[in-house]
Amino acid sequence: MRDLFGLINEYLFWTEDRGLSDESIKYMIDLSIQSGVLATPLNSADVVDRTTLERALQLAARPAE
Repeated sequence: MRDLFGLINEYLFWTEDRGLSDESIKYMIDLSIQSGVLATPLNSADVVDRTTLERALQLAARPAE
């Protein structure tokens, strides 16, 4: 995770806000297929669990108890 986080921060792999939009995920999937890291295409739902992500964002926005 540290390696991935470092790459995301150093290079503009993701959207300008560096979020996990469907477009940015598709870009990374396409890049992974072209580079040989992935053998078959995925869709964004295979990569990001939106329910978990949304809940994590809700919890992160809450003040500390």
